[in-house]
Amino acid sequence: MRRLYFLIFGLLVLCVGVFTISELSIRIAGDTVPSPGLQPYSEVALRGRQVYIENGCLYCHTQQVRPLGIDSPYLHGTRPSLPNDYVYDRPHLMGTERQGPDLTNIGRKYLGAEGAVQLSMLLRNPRLQFANATMPSFDFLSDRDRSDLVVYLQTLGAWKEPYDGPIERWTYDYLRDVPNLTQETIDQIDGLTEARQVTTVNVLMLVWFGLAVVLPFFLAWRSGQFRDLEAPALQLSQQAENPTDPRAGE
Repeated sequence: MRRLYFLIFGLLVLCVGVFTISELSIRIAGDTVPSPGLQPYSEVALRGRQVYIENGCLYCHTQQVRPLGIDSPYLHGTRPSLPNDYVYDRPHLMGTERQGPDLTNIGRKYLGAEGAVQLSMLLRNPRLQFANATMPSFDFLSDRDRSDLVVYLQTLGAWKEPYDGPIERWTYDYLRDVPNLTQETIDQIDGLTEARQVTTVNVLMLVWFGLAVVLPFFLAWRSGQFRDLEAPALQLSQQAENPTDPRAGE
């Protein structure tokens, strides 16, 4: 009977492992596809990103816009964040505190050469633009570091499609409402959506299979059927341990 228990347990572990690996592989494949329009950082932007990290900007600024009304000031004419927006971020800089504004789409606010000048001035003396700013001055940065940081900030969200629909729709169907989409972009959206649908099906199959395997044995255990099966084996075991001499009664 113990062998049967081990066999059942082993099969259950094997099935859970197979489904888990399948689920993770599909999820990883889906989440490593960049969002439509997203491009790898340029060399200059990567240097600016490193300046951003080294100076602790991520401790006061987030890079994640949630589908909530309180985050609408940070949309700057585009949509909330999606997982595939961070494909090229290693490590991601989403942050957890907002001592300053969210910077996810800041590149859509400060555009072109004029925007670069404004960002550079903001880094030198934040209170020239915002009297109550708590951000410290980064005037100590070298010209190159400040220029690289400005380039990095201008890339954030600049690649996104314009969007002015409801932000509560937390799905890739956002992008279907964007006019003049190319067929390539539509195919990318369909691929991302399909990957998540397959992931959901895998999870449901795993739950169903687990219930199908575990529930019958649980019900049998509760009804005492296993104890009935074990009783004859237990009697034989006891007789083997305490054999009786058939001539003892003569």
